[in-house]
Amino acid sequence: MQKEKCVQNFKCTSLDRSFKIMPNNDVANTALRPFLIRALYEWMEINGWTAHLIVDLSDEEVVAPSSLPTEDESVQYNISSSAVKDLLLGNDWISFSARFSGIPQQIDVPVRAVLGMMARENGQGMIFNDQMSEGESLGPDNDDTPGGGAPKSESPRPALKIVK
Repeated sequence: MQKEKCVQNFKCTSLDRSFKIMPNNDVANTALRPFLIRALYEWMEINGWTAHLIVDLSDEEVVAPSSLPTEDESVQYNISSSAVKDLLLGNDWISFSARFSGIPQQIDVPVRAVLGMMARENGQGMIFNDQMSEGESLGPDNDDTPGGGAPKSESPRPALKIVK
């Protein structure tokens, strides 16, 4: 049985549920983050994992349901196909309908407020850095150091934050 079937108009059907990918005609100026979010979502759905979107609550345009505990400045939304409906993974906004304490609510999150995406079952996923917003690419061609070399850092390892 095939779990994933995508058609040419960017509407994908996954596990008999659907999510829509909003096409963009100006791909050259589009940030990397929305493409990574869509790829991670599809990868997690195909593997049967529960996709969790980690969202920065300090962004002014993020509205979290009042029933959610918000001890730190981030929240995790379960965006798996069994937990939400009408999931739209756009280049600027992510929106879906979900129930919080039994009350259906519409959630709209700007892509710039997404800190990462993880699978609940195994923690696999990705934490995004600031370079993945505003159309920047990853790689040595996009650094601020003279001569095009990699920037020197005091720590050879990236700084990660554990989100529970």
